[in-house]
Amino acid sequence: MKRVLIFVILSFAFIQTGCNSDSGDLQPEVVKYIPEPTPDTMNPEVAPVDPLKMHDPIPVAEAPKTPDLQVPTLPELQPYQSQVDPNRTFERPTVDRQDQEEVVPFQPMTLKPKIDILFVIDDSLSMLAHQINLSRNINRFVSTFAKNDQLDYQIAVTSIYDTNRYFKDSSLPADDERNLQGVTEMSRLEPGKRNFYRMGQLVPVPNATNGETFVTSETPNSLSTLSKLLKIGTKNFVKSDKVHSENGKLIEEAYGPRYEEMLYPMLAAVDVKQLLFGNNASFFRSQYPKSQGWDPASNDWAGFAKAFNKNFPRPDAHLAIIFVTDTLDQSYRLSAQQVKAALVALKNDPNFEKISTYGVLHPNSLSQRVRRSHSQRFAAKCKADEDVRDLSEFQDPQLLESFLSLTRGEREEGSNIFNICHKNYGDQLAQVGTEIRTKRLKRLEIPLNFIPERDRIKVTYSGTPILDSVSNQKQSKPKAFYWKYRSHDKTLVIYNLDQFAATGNDNKIEVDFSIIDPNQATTDSSVRIGQ
Repeated sequence: MKRVLIFVILSFAFIQTGCNSDSGDLQPEVVKYIPEPTPDTMNPEVAPVDPLKMHDPIPVAEAPKTPDLQVPTLPELQPYQSQVDPNRTFERPTVDRQDQEEVVPFQPMTLKPKIDILFVIDDSLSMLAHQINLSRNINRFVSTFAKNDQLDYQIAVTSIYDTNRYFKDSSLPADDERNLQGVTEMSRLEPGKRNFYRMGQLVPVPNATNGETFVTSETPNSLSTLSKLLKIGTKNFVKSDKVHSENGKLIEEAYGPRYEEMLYPMLAAVDVKQLLFGNNASFFRSQYPKSQGWDPASNDWAGFAKAFNKNFPRPDAHLAIIFVTDTLDQSYRLSAQQVKAALVALKNDPNFEKISTYGVLHPNSLSQRVRRSHSQRFAAKCKADEDVRDLSEFQDPQLLESFLSLTRGEREEGSNIFNICHKNYGDQLAQVGTEIRTKRLKRLEIPLNFIPERDRIKVTYSGTPILDSVSNQKQSKPKAFYWKYRSHDKTLVIYNLDQFAATGNDNKIEVDFSIIDPNQATTDSSVRIGQ
């Protein structure tokens, strides 16, 4: 029980008179009470007192008697109710520093490292054999990073695009060149079937019950479902619609791409907002015409961008992008530097530690410099799609290769490019999967929205404690994996989890800690949340 003691100090003025020099007793003169003057009692003729001169004592009235003071009985103090969580009860205050701390229980963080993987797949007719090969070997790719249930992954697919051909819009004049050469989005021969997906739209998962557009670690039969998703099909290029034959039968309609673009749909898939509100906004908005139902009511492009490819990619996930094509990237009015800058802005990652890029490409689409860096023998029967625009229209004929070079991080030139004609296709995919897993687990950043007590942070992985860097170095045999706390941005960084021999089927990272709440802290006490 706490009590408040109220002390009242009464000061009296004593005037020394009749002092007996033998006894030393002081005989006080009667102290007079001076009432506060009022306008009625003030005498204007009385000269003001000069405080700098000595004067005789002023006669005063007798002071009223002071009543006896009563010290109230205080009620018993209740534990302080924190604003952090009013439903929690406090433990007894502990004093392990000079100030007092009140402790609130806190639930530890449990998480898995996240990876979002986007396949940008060429769906032109020449890609049929390559798509089948990709589908057959995808299990080699997934098994390398999905083993032991260490990662929370999402895998999505988008197709290449052709900005000139995939533009047909009924709002334009019938004789508009883009309408004459363009393709209708919905088939006229097979009602309900799409001839193409809009720029960057994720391909729906086959047989999905809720319209899912990516396969996750929780998807039932994820490997077989992903295998079906990667076979997005191929489309033959036909110069113009051949709707009726001589006998009136419907025979064919134009819907295949001619000039394949890969960087445009990739950017739209991961961050369409940058395109819709960037320097060429009108050009990109034209790829989502109102007549196709892609432009929301009231021209709400911000709302459209927010809903587009919802939940992909996730802000805190490592982003891996894999291009699969047998031709050049024919995105024009675009440079590799522009695409790189867009990804840096998306992830705030200038060193490409949170982004991985790969190309599974045909050797004929590579420069001689990169081709020489590949030691594999190229299959003689593996033909490339060489139907390309006049190279004079390109700012960079090796646009995709240049982008992959700029975004390779610390890797060697050409090391993130693989040969689509190589007979050991599965081995290459397994290598890509291994590299993605290693890069994600090599350095894991966990942002905290609060200030933790440094000495109370505890990290475990698959139930095994992970030490901080200082404590780890003090061990007789330091581990390869450890953690550090970065105070300037309240981030916990865990290193080298790729070297952790995880076992079991539910390997999660658990972070336990205590929080110092600066909003509750005072000069006398602070609120600590945690153990």
